[in-house]
Amino acid sequence: MTKNCKSCFENIHFNATVCKECGRHQNLIIQNLQHVGIAVSIVMLLLAYQQYKDASKDRVATTEALKNTEIVESRVRVFKRDIIEGNIRSYKILLNIYKFRMDNSEHPESFISARDNISKKLKELRKELKKAENELDVSIKNQ
Repeated sequence: MTKNCKSCFENIHFNATVCKECGRHQNLIIQNLQHVGIAVSIVMLLLAYQQYKDASKDRVATTEALKNTEIVESRVRVFKRDIIEGNIRSYKILLNIYKFRMDNSEHPESFISARDNISKKLKELRKELKKAENELDVSIKNQ
């Protein structure tokens, strides 16, 4: 008994699963299985490319956010330094007021502790200012 090949239509044995002439499988599912594999591979490749594009967009957005954060940090450091400098100016004025009062007072010893506290605060503020300026210098060098 014979039957025709489903691809080349040559006569083959009735129980044959592969045509001896063209080499094709006689079961259509198995014959088209290689096409399914190719289609799945193409779909996977397209999905991978889409993920790559999304990751690239996210990377660009992240880089931009990082730059913006660095700019804001730099501005905050400048503001911090400016605030400390303003505080120093205020305490210097206050110190001069207490010195003036001491010089023009009958009891200058009553102003000594206040003057000493202001002097101590000025020293602390100068240390803070130096630290803030160092942070600012480092951030400028890193940019």
